[in-house]
Amino acid sequence: MSFHRLIARVLLGSIVVVPTFGCGVELCPGGKQVGGEDRKLTAAVVDPYSAGGHYPFEPGHLRGKRDWPSCAGFDGVNPGSVLRLRTVDTELYGETCDGLVARVESGPPELTLGTNVRSGDAFLSSVYDVQLGTCRGVWGLWFETTTSGSIFSVPARGFLPVILAIREFQPYASDTASQQCAPCSDAFVVQLSKGH
Repeated sequence: MSFHRLIARVLLGSIVVVPTFGCGVELCPGGKQVGGEDRKLTAAVVDPYSAGGHYPFEPGHLRGKRDWPSCAGFDGVNPGSVLRLRTVDTELYGETCDGLVARVESGPPELTLGTNVRSGDAFLSSVYDVQLGTCRGVWGLWFETTTSGSIFSVPARGFLPVILAIREFQPYASDTASQQCAPCSDAFVVQLSKGH
């Protein structure tokens, strides 16, 4: 990462360029636990995270998740799925720390991602342009911490998990074939571990 960098953010339809400087901006706490760039991670999807589920539900932990219907696993990401990630870059997250951008190296066979990964707004994220069946759009997966503790801790039903994954798909509005496809979103309890 360069000492000076410019980050363009789209806010309410306008582009705002925010200068940031390497001094004092460090990895977010979750990213520090990962260890930085070029790290391999495995994310095992354990359970859905929703009201009435196996874990105490607090909507405030679903930062940025839209109130869209469930994707119902049309991309193959469901409880029992395993995604293998590699951190490839950093991006400013909030105003105080850098989040990690992760490339999805493997996942369910239904999930076919391109090569151009970009960041979401989280301590660890993957955002791609995709085609899932006849639906073309933007697919994103990002990880949020709910409480302090190791992001590698094993989730236990009945207790608040330390880490959640949020998956969203938004079809392109300009793609007429995708107008049949609806935006969707899900939150999951995951078991994150180092290595593949």
